[in-house]
Amino acid sequence: VWALVRHKLTAPWERWLAVLAMAGAIGNGIDRALYGYVVDMFELEFMHFAVFNIADIAINLQAPMLLTHALLPAMIARGRGQVVNIASTSGLIAMPYQEPYSATKFGLVGFSRALRLTSQMEGWGIGVSAVCPGFVADDGMFARIMAEHGLDPAAFQPAALADVGAAVVRAVADDLELVCVDGGGTPEAVGLSYADPIG
Repeated sequence: VWALVRHKLTAPWERWLAVLAMAGAIGNGIDRALYGYVVDMFELEFMHFAVFNIADIAINLQAPMLLTHALLPAMIARGRGQVVNIASTSGLIAMPYQEPYSATKFGLVGFSRALRLTSQMEGWGIGVSAVCPGFVADDGMFARIMAEHGLDPAAFQPAALADVGAAVVRAVADDLELVCVDGGGTPEAVGLSYADPIG
């Protein structure tokens, strides 16, 4: 990432942001390698894992913004291109116990939508999309949490990992602003989360 963005970042504050983003990513990776920590949907992350609040912001929000900052000038010069940010349905629906994670994903969706509007107003010819996966089956964090807590994965309507890749392709091909990827029900859940957040 540093090799890609360093020649684009001329102001001292930009370089400091890049360093913070990379430090958060490296620290997060070390902690997870040493302690096996993966975000647990039933842990109060904000209060008990303060170090990961910084890592979440660095990885989930600062890093995509820095990469976009580095790549956007060449896209503008060509008059075409597509920025696709992988956010989450947690950036559309607030999730209990996931305050930092949810905040970064809301931020990434907002960044993508704002940049898309800027591109339209400036006539850049660049599309910007946010792909928002829900629970993803097969392997990884979701599978571990399901097994650890004895939960039925089917109850959470997970999407297949291949569906996320297909959503990215669709976002680029059709220049879609927002693509949700899950087993169903996300649009309805978004509406309900605002109408009846604790119902």
